[in-house]
Formats: sequence, structure tokens, C-alpha cells
Amino acid sequence: MPALLYVPIIHNKPSFIIPDKTDSEFGGIVAKIIADFWDDIEQELLHRRFDSLFMDGVMHDVRLSKAKELAEKERNWAFVCNQMKKGVRLKKTESNLFFYLYVIERSYMQKHKEKLTVENLKSALEVFDRNCFDQEEFAMLEKYCRGRRYFNGLDLRDRFVAKNVQASLESKERGLLLMGGDHDVLKYINGDIKIEKYISPVIEQLLD
Repeated sequence: MPALLYVPIIHNKPSFIIPDKTDSEFGGIVAKIIADFWDDIEQELLHRRFDSLFMDGVMHDVRLSKAKELAEKERNWAFVCNQMKKGVRLKKTESNLFFYLYVIERSYMQKHKEKLTVENLKSALEVFDRNCFDQEEFAMLEKYCRGRRYFNGLDLRDRFVAKNVQASLESKERGLLLMGGDHDVLKYINGDIKIEKYISPVIEQLLD
């Protein structure tokens, strides 16, 4: 049976930061939180071995050369790069289509102060040729929207990630899943994978 360690992560640009209201002192506090978080993750997983790694926002397989480039700028990619140097494969985690629909949904809600209806989403997508999209993913979108009044991009992303992880992990493989704390992927993963979860004390302190 494959095994999966799920680790909720803090993004390098947390959603609680409002750019035009971020002073240098607050920015320094956030930077320390992020540094403390990744220090803890690196220490906790120092002696753990994984075969595959899945991460929030990764929409295609990533080569080590690209990971090294990103590692120079972002702490999460520095961690990923170190894992890849140990032989861990960073795999596609998310759907391009679902990720960008989520971004559109967030923008709509921010502007209109209301949820995005499935009807409005469908109207927006009508301007595109269906063949522009991955057909399997578009079919999943249609099935998800059926019978719903409102679109929930985060939930759809979680469903895809769970489906993708289950399809990607082979027997006896050890996977590591890094997703932002607002995700809830585990509820969509069935019992064919042994699940373990690690929540960093840094995140627990933020929730207190």
C-alpha cells in the first residue's frame, strides 16, 4: 500500500498580507514566521525518505534545474530542491484549468462581494472553444458544476489533487503532499493510501 505524508504549509506570500498596508516591521514578522516554519519542516523531515512530492500550485512536472532557479528566491522551493537532490520526483499536482478558474473566482468575489454562480461561470466559458481545454478536466468541471448553484474553486482543486495523487502513487511508494492550510485534500482520498499528517507547531501557534 502506498503511503502519503500530508503537511499543511505557509505560502511565501500569505493571504493575510495586504500589500499596500504592509509596513517593514510587519513584513519582518511574516518573514520570520515563514523562516521558522520551513526550519521546522526541514528538521522534522530530515531523516524521512520519499519517492514522490506533490505541492500546491505545481501544474506540471518540474526538473531539478528549474527547482534550483526557484530555490534562490523562495524558501518552499529551497526545501523542494533539497528533496529532489535526494532523488524525490516532484510531480504535477494541480490542474491548470481549475487553478485559474479559482483565481477568476477569487477576483470575482473580491470585486462583486458575492459568490460566483455556476451560471455566470458557464457564461464566461462559452467564449472559448471547448477544445482549448484538457477534455478530461473539462468533463470533471461539468460534472462538478451539475446541480450546484455556486462555484467553489478551492474545493474543485482539492478534488483534482486527491484524484491525481491517488493515480500517481504506485504500490509501496512514499509520497509527500505540501498544500496551503486552507486546503482539505485528505477528505477526498480513499482508503487505498496510508495517510499520515504533520502540522508544524508554527502553524498551530498561528491558530491559537
